[in-house]
Amino acid sequence: MAKTALITPSANLFASPPYPCTFRTFLREPRRVLNLVYEWYDQHKEELKENWLRMEKGEEIINIKPLD
Repeated sequence: MAKTALITPSANLFASPPYPCTFRTFLREPRRVLNLVYEWYDQHKEELKENWLRMEKGEEIINIKPLD
């Protein structure tokens, strides 16, 4: 079974969730939301790099856990 990313290059970023936060939340609390994104990125750098390489090879990507 193929895994799909929540946000793809062609994704409608203004669509309703499955996104972890809504655009309205981002507008109200941009710094808090951005800090959560950076925290998640710091926790999963290696997995993101691995997924990037997998996508370049046309391989299936692995799921990355949400922020703890």
